[in-house]
Amino acid sequence: MQQPPGDRGREADAIAAGQRAGRRGGGKRALPAAIADPYRRELTELLDKLFQATGKTQRAVADLAFVVPSRVSETLRGVGDPPSPDTVGRIARALGATEEQRHRAEELVRLIGTPAPWVLGGDKPRDHVSMRAAGRRPGDGHSGDLFTGRSLAVDRVRGWLTAASPPGTPLVVTGQPGAGKSSVVARAARDLETSGVGGGLFFHARGSTSDELLTAVQTLAGDPSITDTEGWLSHLRRQIAGGTPPMLVVVDALDEAISRSEITRISQLLTTVAAQPASRVVVATRRGRGDQLLRHIGIRNNDDANLVDLDSDTYFDPADLQRVATRHLTQAAANEYPGWAEGAWMRYRADRILADRLAAVVARRADRNFLVAAFAAHSLSLMREVWDPADPDFDDNRIPSSVAEAFSKYFDTISDERQRFRTGRMLTALAFARGPGLDDDTWLLFADALGLAATREDVQQLRHSSVADYLLETEPDGHGLGVRTRLYHQALVDQLLNLAEPSNYAEPDDALRIFRRLTPIGPDGWAKANTYLQRYMADHAAAANELLTLLQQPGYLAVADLTRVVPALPSQPVGELREVAAILRSCVHRTGGLDRLQRTLLLAQAAAHLGFTAWQRLFTNEVGVLGGPTLLWAQALSGAAHQILIGDAISARGVAFGHATVASGVATGQIGGRDVIVAGGWDGSVRVWDIDGQLVGGVTDRMTISTRSRLGRSVAKM
Repeated sequence: MQQPPGDRGREADAIAAGQRAGRRGGGKRALPAAIADPYRRELTELLDKLFQATGKTQRAVADLAFVVPSRVSETLRGVGDPPSPDTVGRIARALGATEEQRHRAEELVRLIGTPAPWVLGGDKPRDHVSMRAAGRRPGDGHSGDLFTGRSLAVDRVRGWLTAASPPGTPLVVTGQPGAGKSSVVARAARDLETSGVGGGLFFHARGSTSDELLTAVQTLAGDPSITDTEGWLSHLRRQIAGGTPPMLVVVDALDEAISRSEITRISQLLTTVAAQPASRVVVATRRGRGDQLLRHIGIRNNDDANLVDLDSDTYFDPADLQRVATRHLTQAAANEYPGWAEGAWMRYRADRILADRLAAVVARRADRNFLVAAFAAHSLSLMREVWDPADPDFDDNRIPSSVAEAFSKYFDTISDERQRFRTGRMLTALAFARGPGLDDDTWLLFADALGLAATREDVQQLRHSSVADYLLETEPDGHGLGVRTRLYHQALVDQLLNLAEPSNYAEPDDALRIFRRLTPIGPDGWAKANTYLQRYMADHAAAANELLTLLQQPGYLAVADLTRVVPALPSQPVGELREVAAILRSCVHRTGGLDRLQRTLLLAQAAAHLGFTAWQRLFTNEVGVLGGPTLLWAQALSGAAHQILIGDAISARGVAFGHATVASGVATGQIGGRDVIVAGGWDGSVRVWDIDGQLVGGVTDRMTISTRSRLGRSVAKM
């Protein structure tokens, strides 16, 4: 990921300053362990020697070489995709290389080549990987590589993915919320890619589905036949036969997939695929209640060989946690001041002994939680008061020891009680966001549902306050009209919505309030629904226990993204919910490209075929409202896939099947091995269509009620 030029320049100067300090100490800069390719290592060592000799800053080298500073930084450190031979030649020339050295540098780049990039899938994967792999968070004012510690865990993940012998099971990385699971797997994947191990998939499962995972695998493999488990396995078997390298798959945040049923489906996919010789699979997830999530992915005991528990003594080093706290207390590597210039961070930066003393207390209180340590240290850095554990009156209980305490102590810093309440409710509203977050208008709609009359000024004030430094994540909305905002970490969402926490601002019926406020009013309400409602309304309905209420609105199903609705359904629905679940699952992959009328007719046809008369009547009435024909029954014959045939026919020629008003029956079958659709209407006529929407033969002008009842058998005999 390239950064803005200004940030890149500051990053380069900061790195160069650190390297000059290393030279003053007489030590040579250590090369990253990720540089495995011998040509890449030789190139890095060659350029490093020149860099050591010139004493230039990386910004100066960039100016002389006419390239961006980040490209110089990556080249000198031996990370990132190798630049072109011409670019390396210019960098070498800027570093004072001889002609022979410059030609050797260019030759090495040609020998390295460019590895196949990793495919990134799921929720905002590029930002997620780049931030977590570098130990950064959105809005922290930092750039460069700030990853700290966890080296043993990262090495374990890299070793698993590059193992010569197939492990036969996924490697599972777990730990408490905030332990650094995402950072570990993102760092390992990034290191492999930069060291030349390409062709992998990193999938961020937050809010995602098993179908989206399969789509990402299709992209990685270039194989559109991977639509289910069997398709994936067939591809892996062909991969083994062709002698190609194993498929590398890293899935992060499995526990944050869209629903419990989807967590189970993704887990089953991964455990099945990991058993194949042509795959290497790594999964990062929380344990879940009673270790339920670990059991989903095949972990039975804490000493299982394929478990990396970041909370265990094996993978935790207290010194790592203290270094993280020190870094945040001193705002190390900040490109710009994260807050006001009189913050305590200036004193901590000037007095490293004081910073280390306080960081040790922060680390001890954080109890192995990197998120809590960073949150606490960051808050302390922005205070006016300087805290010193050596003071007689110092009370280490003032430093939070959990996410809950960190939130509570943050709110305590807001002296105005009204403002404290408003901030709490604004953040609570944001905790209900799905997907990439909320634009400002939707955020205000959520706040209004929670009884808070907020304005755009409130949103801007919160986004630019100190809370945004560690809690909020923003990105452009994709339309050039503003930004979308969400909470940075799932642990923050969990804490804000924890009704058992007395200091929180959530209320028991908040989810229901939001669902009701989001539901459009009026006959054309759903037709005007925005993309967020089309994609995530089912999630809000499920959270409010109102899923059936939502699905009984045919106007919603006419516009909803059914690939997101189906995963929100319970795995074992009952009653009316079981019926509509069967209808939706039969249609979910046939609604692409259909308009509201065509989609509703398809739902009516599926309901008629399945014998769910109440749902058929509901959808048929909606078809009538939309100006379409009335469908009374539907039947599939000869094993033909009726959903596919009817769906394609709807796409091909509209919805009347040649009848002016009422299509009283629709059947599918075969005539001479040719798939056909037969439609009968109240006008007494019968029409036979092929899959392309063309009439087959003539039109039968007379059809009695008894003929309609025997229509299917007649088609079968034709």
